[in-house]
Amino acid sequence: MKKIILLLRRLLLCAALLPLLSSALPASAGTMTQAELARRFPAPYIVGDKDPALPVWPIFKKNMTSTELVAYVFESIDFAPIPGFSGVPMNLLIALDPAGSFVDVKVLSHHEPVFLDGLGEAPLFKFVSQYHGISLKQNIKISTGNMSRSNKEAANVYIDGVSKATASVRILNQSALSAALNVARKKLGFAEGRDPDLIARIRPDAGLVISPADLRQRGLIQPVMMRNREIEAAFAGSGGEGLDPIALAQPEAAFVNMEASYVSVPAIGRNLLGESGWAKLKARLEPGDHAIMLVSTGRYGVVGDDFTRGAVPDRLALKQGTLPIEIRDLDLDIEVAGVPENGFKIFRVISQSGLDPSLPLEFFLHVTRSKGILYPEKISRDLRFSVNLPAEFYVAAEPDNKTWRAIWWQRWWELAILAVALAVLSVALLLQKKLVAHERGFIWFRRVFLVFTAGFIGWYAQGQLSIVNLTSVVQSLMAGRSLEFLL
Repeated sequence: MKKIILLLRRLLLCAALLPLLSSALPASAGTMTQAELARRFPAPYIVGDKDPALPVWPIFKKNMTSTELVAYVFESIDFAPIPGFSGVPMNLLIALDPAGSFVDVKVLSHHEPVFLDGLGEAPLFKFVSQYHGISLKQNIKISTGNMSRSNKEAANVYIDGVSKATASVRILNQSALSAALNVARKKLGFAEGRDPDLIARIRPDAGLVISPADLRQRGLIQPVMMRNREIEAAFAGSGGEGLDPIALAQPEAAFVNMEASYVSVPAIGRNLLGESGWAKLKARLEPGDHAIMLVSTGRYGVVGDDFTRGAVPDRLALKQGTLPIEIRDLDLDIEVAGVPENGFKIFRVISQSGLDPSLPLEFFLHVTRSKGILYPEKISRDLRFSVNLPAEFYVAAEPDNKTWRAIWWQRWWELAILAVALAVLSVALLLQKKLVAHERGFIWFRRVFLVFTAGFIGWYAQGQLSIVNLTSVVQSLMAGRSLEFLL
């Protein structure tokens, strides 16, 4: 029994150290080879050499007189290793054409129980087949039932979900989009001249007390006001002109009246949501995720009456540059002082999307008017507004210190203290028999370490407990994949 307890303790210690050790492992996790790709893309296609800087292969097509570039092929796990429902990231083979449209998406590997033991893999393969022809410049949303639409030319394109596998297909969609956006920024010029790896990071500073009035004065709660006359002007000259009697009768009244806040910023979220709400928000966000709160009191809200909580909003889209970025309702059960219960929504943007907080967040609110009765004509307009974060609340990335490394370098002394504390704890676990033999010393060691954990790790450094799925870690190591998804 003692040996079993000792083994469990060592396993827990290894689990605690894995996130630190994984940063030293190679980032590449893909398994594709040029020979395997040549088998999947036979003549007249030609698989070019792997890019020396990125795990991406160019695909050429040989014509009568020339050879043209038709796609870039890559594995999603190399760019967006998002843990699936089982804790292990799915791996997709994605082909993008030079214009940023999906040529093909195939499932290389997955460990989703619903498709392995329940529904079978046929619905999964059918789901990924829907990406063909869809552009990354469109807002890709998963729909079910009467929301399903097949127009791949529209700004919003809907692909059919899989019943009883909502979570799995949502993660798959996030993996496909995040990986494709990453490649589009780095290979297709969608970054508009910027280095896509140079992404600013939210400052983890805590303890700054700002009243709601000061938040508004400093522009941290940003108002968005659109009057009826502005909306009517947007539909001028179209079939949707003059169809809103309220807008015609009250042109100066508010059609859209919102307040936007970047609540994943500690100084904003903690003061706006309160300690309880802030704690719940942090528990729902992974490192690097973003959260935006929109409070709506106008005639037209950010979601409709038929909106499903926890889903991607049908009316609202987010873009940065030319590329859409998926936002999803967090369905957070909290109360916000001075705001009605159903008067706000908090949307999450996952870290793998590549959102840069130093750049404006461009939101588009979709407004549709109907003309006719039996077969009404739908006329739509997108109302644009921006959310900006002041420079004092983010850390700008530097050319020699990209992505998450910038945050680690900025907090090197905190990480050093944590490393020393883990080393002390490791020694204490290994020498526990000698330690407990001195009862008084053991009691004080335990008290001091608990205070250190709650005070320094929990309160000051804003650390959170994480559950490490040891099974998925072992599976990843056996398959030769990276442990970078633990970061």
